[in-house]
Amino acid sequence: MVDTILKGNKLLNFEEQYSHYPIYFIGSQSDTVKIGNRYKVGHIKWSNDNNIFSCRKYTVNNLKLFVDTSIKTTSTVEYFSENYKTFDSTRSFKSYLLTLQNASDSSLYLGRTFELYYLTRQVKNKDGQWVSLDKNLSEAELCLTGQPTITLQPKDIIISKCKRYAGSFLTDFRFAFGTKNNVVYSNIFKDFIDEKIILNKLSDK
Repeated sequence: MVDTILKGNKLLNFEEQYSHYPIYFIGSQSDTVKIGNRYKVGHIKWSNDNNIFSCRKYTVNNLKLFVDTSIKTTSTVEYFSENYKTFDSTRSFKSYLLTLQNASDSSLYLGRTFELYYLTRQVKNKDGQWVSLDKNLSEAELCLTGQPTITLQPKDIIISKCKRYAGSFLTDFRFAFGTKNNVVYSNIFKDFIDEKIILNKLSDK
């Protein structure tokens, strides 16, 4: 794995909660996969909407999620100027790699946009309960006109990045992909977070 982004040392804090999971790579696995800037217009191949009906639904049997904490990487956030035409600044955050793999022999429909449409991050609180730190994009009222349809071909992978939180509370994390009764979970991994973020999410319910 080769990451071409400059390394950063920032962590998400209470005021900078961030739930977007951009796609950095989509395609077949190889000995060397280069990732760098997130995918934008022109990077993701368009799929005919009619092809959605030939895709399988993702399940725990055909979609695999894995967070690799052994690879330290950087994820950038680009802040626009007031006219939204130029970048005002860019901040780079410590991150882990998140990989989705199609383990089946059929293509899988994974939503629209340039990000992981059905993905949420969950954390375990002190009572051992899983708390969702964010809502997936499918729960937001987004205009998807002109957005690409994401289909993952057999055995192909998607690579995204999850920014890490600042804090002193060491606990379990995992990712959930899906909605309602069709949810695929990633491996469970340890990391730190500010417990105020968890308490804030519980108070919002």
